[in-house]
Parts: sequence; C-alpha cells; structure tokens
Amino acid sequence: MSPAGKVPLSIFVVSDATGTTAEAVARSALVQFGRAPALVRRFPFVRDEAQIEAILREAPERNCVIVFTLVNPELAALIADKCRERGIVAVDVIGPLLAYIGQKLRHAPSGRPGAFRHESEETYKVTEAIHFTLRHDDGQNVETLNEADLLILGVSRTGKTPTSIFLSCRKLKVANIPIVNGVDLPDGVRELKI
Repeated sequence: MSPAGKVPLSIFVVSDATGTTAEAVARSALVQFGRAPALVRRFPFVRDEAQIEAILREAPERNCVIVFTLVNPELAALIADKCRERGIVAVDVIGPLLAYIGQKLRHAPSGRPGAFRHESEETYKVTEAIHFTLRHDDGQNVETLNEADLLILGVSRTGKTPTSIFLSCRKLKVANIPIVNGVDLPDGVRELKI
C-alpha cells in the first residue's frame, strides 16, 4: 500500500522482444510523478495467446496499466481486446507509429520481433565490449590485454569492475588489473600501448 493507503500502480510491460523500449517509455512517464508508488514488471518474448492470458491473470484488478510493444498486429489486437474486456488500461507504444509509417510508405511492416536489435551494429559493438570486459575483469585473460581500448589499474575496492562495465556499455573494451602490495603486475602491462 502507498502512504495514502491506496493500492500502488502496477505497470506491466509486455513485448515480443526484450521489452527495453516499452519499459523505457513507461519509466520515462513514471519519473514525472516523483516517487509515486509503482511496480514495473517486464514480460519479454511474448509470442502467443497463452502467454498473454498468463500475464493478464497476474494483472491486479485495480490500478494496473499494460504497456506493450507487439509488432504482430494480431497479438497487439488480442492484448488490447483482452485488456478492454477486463477493464485494464492498455497502451500500445509502437502499433500506431507502425500503422502511420506503413501508410505513408505504402508498405506493410515486417512484423519481426526484435528486428531493430538484430540490425543494429551499435548493439553488437556494445555486446562485444561487455563480453570482453567481463572476460578481462580483475586481472583475467591477461594474454589478450592488447585488445583492450582501456586498461584500469587500481587497488582493491576502488570500483574498477563497475567502472569497467559502465564504460563497456559505451562500446569500450575495458580490462582491469588489481594492484596488490608485493605482487608484480602481469607480464607486458607496462609495455602496452592502449
């Protein structure tokens, strides 16, 4: 219960891909209300009616909104209809835009879930950087340090790992090496030209 004794808002994010787009939209709207009590739950990779039914069974009867990105028009219509039947507000984040663009281009959308993700070179670069960074955390895999864009050296508990992960999300391949009193740095670290 919220401080005012009301049931907190539940926002169910439903997507046929990862759901990050719909969740970002929901959270962007929610932040406009300060610290309003709300629960955001993401339901990714929803591809059939049974999954939609299961999600709607979990939806509370009051104070719930379904925010969805389903590129399959039949699934989008299905969730909208079922929400209407149950008195649940449903917000289609991508459907109206797809319809408008399709009308202007005189071309139907592909209806492929996650198509943007698969076609995005930027996403691939971020993923590659994150994988590299995780493999090179805390002095691991020193034999491939020369592939790093950035090398972080520091003593224990100084935030090397979180900083490395943050930077990898910006497409940098980061390795971090702990500095330990009395222990030499791994071979070749001083000669690196990163």
